[in-house]
Amino acid sequence: MEESIECVENPVETVPKTNLLRCMEWLQTQNELTKVSKYNKDDISLTTDSNSLKKIILCSGDDDTTVPAGVDELAIEPKAVPLRYLRVKDLDMQCEWQLCRSHFSDYELFQQHITNHCSELHTHDKKANDYICLWDVCGHSTTDLSEMVRHINYHAYHARLLAIGLNARATLKLEQCRKDSSKRNQLPPLKHKHCCMWVECSQSYNSIQSFFDHVKQHIIYSDRYLCSWAGCGAIFPRRPLLTMHVRSHTQERLIACYHCGQHFACNRKLSDHLMRQNVDPDTGIPCGMCGILCASEYLKREHERQHISAYACAMCDMSAPSPAALAYHMRYRHLSSSGTRTHACPQCSYKAVTKSDLRKHIPIHKKKRKKEKNKISDEDSSEEEVKKKKKVVKKKYACHMCPEKEVKVFSRGGRLTTHLVKVHGARWPFGHSRFRYQISEDGMYRLTTTRFEYEDISKKIVDGYSGPKESLNNTLEFDVTAIAEATKTTPKRFEISLKNNDLQRDIKTGGENVKNEKEDHEIDQNAVEIMMCDVDDDGNIINTETIQSMPNIKVFSGSSHPDLAQKIVDRLGIDLGKVVTKKFSNMETCVEIGESVRGEDVYIVQSGSGEINDNLMELLIMINACKIASASRVTAVIPCFPYARQDKKDKSRAPITAKLVANILSVSGADHIITMDLHASQIQGFFDIPVDNLFAEPAVLKWIKENIPDWKTSIVVSPDAGGAKRVTSIADRLNVEFALIHKERKKANEVASMVLVGDVKDRTAILVDDMADTCGTICHAAEKLIEAGAVKVYAILTHGIFSGPAISRINNACLEAVVVTNTIPQERHMQDCPKIQCIDVSMMLAEAVRRTHNGESVSYLFSNVPY
Repeated sequence: MEESIECVENPVETVPKTNLLRCMEWLQTQNELTKVSKYNKDDISLTTDSNSLKKIILCSGDDDTTVPAGVDELAIEPKAVPLRYLRVKDLDMQCEWQLCRSHFSDYELFQQHITNHCSELHTHDKKANDYICLWDVCGHSTTDLSEMVRHINYHAYHARLLAIGLNARATLKLEQCRKDSSKRNQLPPLKHKHCCMWVECSQSYNSIQSFFDHVKQHIIYSDRYLCSWAGCGAIFPRRPLLTMHVRSHTQERLIACYHCGQHFACNRKLSDHLMRQNVDPDTGIPCGMCGILCASEYLKREHERQHISAYACAMCDMSAPSPAALAYHMRYRHLSSSGTRTHACPQCSYKAVTKSDLRKHIPIHKKKRKKEKNKISDEDSSEEEVKKKKKVVKKKYACHMCPEKEVKVFSRGGRLTTHLVKVHGARWPFGHSRFRYQISEDGMYRLTTTRFEYEDISKKIVDGYSGPKESLNNTLEFDVTAIAEATKTTPKRFEISLKNNDLQRDIKTGGENVKNEKEDHEIDQNAVEIMMCDVDDDGNIINTETIQSMPNIKVFSGSSHPDLAQKIVDRLGIDLGKVVTKKFSNMETCVEIGESVRGEDVYIVQSGSGEINDNLMELLIMINACKIASASRVTAVIPCFPYARQDKKDKSRAPITAKLVANILSVSGADHIITMDLHASQIQGFFDIPVDNLFAEPAVLKWIKENIPDWKTSIVVSPDAGGAKRVTSIADRLNVEFALIHKERKKANEVASMVLVGDVKDRTAILVDDMADTCGTICHAAEKLIEAGAVKVYAILTHGIFSGPAISRINNACLEAVVVTNTIPQERHMQDCPKIQCIDVSMMLAEAVRRTHNGESVSYLFSNVPY
C-alpha cells in the first residue's frame, strides 16, 4: 500500500477552507463555561459542590445542535434495522475529508474511496516535512508517511463504527449522549503497523480492517477452537466464543457512540455508556457510600467498585471500604482495652467491645454447664460407652516471642494473634489469612511463617518487629531473560532475577537448609507432594512431615508392564500399591492385594501385551478382588487394549472378541476404563461403563517437531485406508500434505498388494499407524515410498507389538527410524533393533488418572501433552 501511494505537496494556498474555518470557530466557543445561551433550548448549567467534586448537570440535547450543520449539508437520521443486521444493513458512512462529503453504504467501496485521499496529503512545512490529516477537524500531523496512511485507514474503520452507533439509537432505543463531541474524530497515534501475534505468523498491515480480516482467517482454521494468540492456549467449545475472546487480544470494537466517538466491544457497553449520563432522579438507585444515582443495579455495582480500599489506616497497612469498617478495625486492633471494652460479662471477668460481642460470649457459659451436667464418670460408664466417646485433641498455640520460662499458651490461634499484637507490638496488613501455624516436637503450634508477598515484612512479623510503618523500597533492580518461545498453547516465558547486590549476597550466604531445598526442587520437579516444616526462632528446620496430595487413591500394577505403572505413580507423587501375583502348579492365576482398599479410588494398570490371555485373566481377578474388598471405584488402565483388532464380523462365523472382552471387564466389576488409541473408536460402544480413549497424537506431534529437521516439507502417509482419519488430523496440525496406501490381504498378517495415492517424491515420508504386529505392512509401505521417490521414511506407531519376524524385518527395511510409545514394554526390542525409539506417554496416563480422581475433564489431553 505504501509503494502505490504518492505524496503530492499542494502548491495552491488559496483553496477555500470555509468548512474547516467554520468548525474551528465553533470549537473555540463550544466549551466555554461562561457561555449560557438563552435562545438555545439545550442550555448547559455547571455546578460545583463544596468538596470540589464537580457535578455536571446536562439537559437533554440533540446532536444536530452540538455539531453544527454546514451549508447544503443533509441531516443524518438514524434508521431502525433488525438487530442481527445492525452492523451490515443501511449503514450511512460519511467521508469527512476536506471538501468531500460523500456517503457510502458499501464498506469496501468506502475503504477504497478513503485510500484514494492518501494522494491528497500535503506538508505543512517544507523543512519539517509534516504530513497533515484533512479529515474534519482532526489535524493529526506526522513526518512518517506510513503512519499517516494507517491513520487515514483508521478513519474509515472509525466512520463505520459511528454509522453503526447512529443506527443503534433507533434499533436499541438509546438515549442521547451528553459528552463533548469536539473530539469525536480525534484518533490515537498509530506509530507501528498492526502486527498479527498468532503463533508462527508474522504478518503486518497498514489497514486495520485488513488486519482484522486476517485474524478471522486464523479463527476459521483454528484447530479445535484453540486460541494461539501469543501462546494464549485457551480452548472454547464453539467458534463464536473463540471469536469474542480473540477480540480482547486484537482490541477490535464493534460499535461507537455517534456523538462522542468512544468505541465499545458490544451493544451493552454502549447502552451502559448512555444510561450513566441519563439517570432519572426519581427512579435512580443511589450509591450507599457517596449517594450518586445510578440507572441500574449493574451500574451501581460497577460504580461501587471504586470505593473498595478507599480508606487507609494511619497505623498499619490495612485499608477498608468504608469509614465504619475502618473504625471497626481501629477499635479492635489498635486502641487500648481500657477505654473500649465497656460491656462486662456478669459471669466472668471478660469485657467486650460491643453488645454483639458480649451476646456471642455468654453462650459459652451455658455450654460449660451442660457439659458438667451430662458428664459421665469413667467408673460408672461401661467399656462400650467409653469406646464410643470421641477423643478430642485440643490444640495448644504457644507464643514464639515469649521467653522460654514464661511461654504463653492459648487454645485458639486468634488469641495468640491478639497476644502478639498487644504484648509484642506486631503489625501486619490483614484482609486475608496470612498465618501458618505448624506443630512442633512438643506438640504445640507456633507461628513459624506468614504467607505475605514481601519476604522482608514477613520476617519482621515473625521476629517481632514493632517499628513504624515504612514505605516500600523501590531500589530493587531485575534481570529479565527469555527462557521459552511462545507455542500454540503457552505464551512466551521469561525468567526474572534480582540484580540487587545485597540481596544476592544474602542469598549466597544463606543457610545450608535453603540450598538443600533448592537442590531438592531441581532434582525432583515432577513430584507432587506437600512438605510441612517446623522451624525454630533462628529459622532452622527442626521437624518435617510429607503429606501426599492425593488421598483416597490406590494404584496397582499387573505383571504385564510394571515399569509404566511405576512412572505413573512417580508422576502422581504416591506409592505403588502392594499386590502379589503368582501361579499354581496347574497354571491357575492367584492374586493377593497387600493393603486395604475399602472406600478407596483404585486404578489397576495392565496392558494387553506379552501373554495376553494370562494378563487379561490377571486383570479380571484384580478388579474383582478390589471390588469385593469394598473399593469405592475400580478403574482399569489398559494402555493397549487386547483383542482390539477383532472388532467386527468380517466373515461367516467370525467372533467379535472385542465385545466379549468389554463384557467380561464390566462383569468383573470395573467401573471405568482408560485406554489409548483404540484400533477402532467404536469399540467404546461395546461398553456399558465410561471409557476414556486417549490419543498419542499430541506426543507424536511433539516428537516430529523435535526430531525430524525437515518436518515442514514432509508428507504424512497412512499404510491403509483405516488410518486415513488419524493421518489427516496429524497432517492438518502440522500443516503438511498427506498420502494414502491401499492394501489388500490374502490372510491375516500377509499383504497381497499396495497402491500409493499421493506424491512423495523428494520428500520425507512419515508413516503413521496405531499398531504394528509382524511389521509386514510398514516394511512393504516403506519400500513402496522409496520406489516412489521418498528421501527418508519414518514409521510412528502407538502400540509396537513386534511379534514373529518383526525385528528382523525392521533391521532389513529401508526405514530411518521406527518410533513407538511405551504402552507395551520396549526395552528388549530396543536392544535387538537400534532403529526402534520410544516415546514416553506415562505423563498422559498419570494426568488422566489425576483428572479422573479429582472429577476434572480429560479433554485437555486430547490435544496437549502435560508437562
